[in-house]
Amino acid sequence: MLISKYNPESFNRIDVSEETLQQISNYITLNTGFSFFSFVIREIYPITESRIYTFDNYNDSWRTLYEKNKLWKIDPVIFYKPMPQLEYAVWDSLFFKGHEEIWAYGVEYGYQSGITFGMPLPQGYHSILSLSNMSHSITPKEISLAQSYFSKICVKIINSIILNAESPITFNKNNITLTKRELMILMFSVDGMTSHEIAGKIFISKSTVDFHMLNIIKKLNCKNKFQAISKALIMGLI
Repeated sequence: MLISKYNPESFNRIDVSEETLQQISNYITLNTGFSFFSFVIREIYPITESRIYTFDNYNDSWRTLYEKNKLWKIDPVIFYKPMPQLEYAVWDSLFFKGHEEIWAYGVEYGYQSGITFGMPLPQGYHSILSLSNMSHSITPKEISLAQSYFSKICVKIINSIILNAESPITFNKNNITLTKRELMILMFSVDGMTSHEIAGKIFISKSTVDFHMLNIIKKLNCKNKFQAISKALIMGLI
């Protein structure tokens, strides 16, 4: 049985025309040598019910299996985060450790080797690009080409989604603007300072600090100060 600690609220395929899909596929193959790609946009907040948007040039039988078995709930590709010292992960036994079933399924359907990149997007989104081939192991040259074109491919795909998708994603739908004073109070709160300590630090009253914090909580649609701080950090607001 496949078990996941994640519980995405929904898995959505982005509708783009066959022409757009083919243009992206040709661009990737021409410049990197990879035949297949998958592009995922994942909300990073809320953490336990994040929505996932994806499109790819995989075959229909793999898509059907993937969705029927809800493999996105445990797929390490979906939740990939690049490490500071390494911006990509090659598909191997270590990458799929604990979820070998997914890799076995992929190999069975022809996706033998691959590489995955991750990149943060504005307003609490994260993008994951995977490139794959049907048979051979990835060569150092292919890794180098994928690294060189990774950002360009992501930009091309995002522009295509915005311009051509039938159900486009609006990346600024959760646009949150905090004032300089609110950001300052949030940063001091992250450092563990109380309202009283912050008030003394920036020469305002404690009640004024509390007033600003209430505004922050409302703007971030949170229940309390601690959730507001966590959400602000996750979304890169501070």
